[in-house]
Amino acid sequence: MAKGPTPDCSCVIDTNGLHGLATATANLRARLIAALEDGTIGVPNWAWQEFRKLYKEEADGLDEHIVKRIQFNQRVHVRAAQITEDFGLGFSHGAYDDHVERYTAALAINKNYLVLTSTDNVTVYHNMDCTVQALADWVAEND
Repeated sequence: MAKGPTPDCSCVIDTNGLHGLATATANLRARLIAALEDGTIGVPNWAWQEFRKLYKEEADGLDEHIVKRIQFNQRVHVRAAQITEDFGLGFSHGAYDDHVERYTAALAINKNYLVLTSTDNVTVYHNMDCTVQALADWVAEND
């Protein structure tokens, strides 16, 4: 029997969120894995690629649980450029700065998604007028 199309996700997770998920305690991790598996949490390809480059071993343990992968498109690129201009964020300052947060924020704003990230990274998204929540706070609110 063929699988039907996966429903649209309601949250997207960034590189810091993926790392937080990979290193989370058993209960938190189990809840987040379930949300990956049912498609509630989508994983942007740009965040996944950065996560995989930085944390290969942790990525190997999560890959099989991801149901909803989100591709880069022109609308995301245009919104990220708008965010850069609106907030005076400027150009890249380093060779490895892929601006994952800007692209993730652009996707979230375009699709009205919630961004899931680490507690330390929440302010980055608030500064881009993006709806954001730390992983543990999201799980606590949705249990």
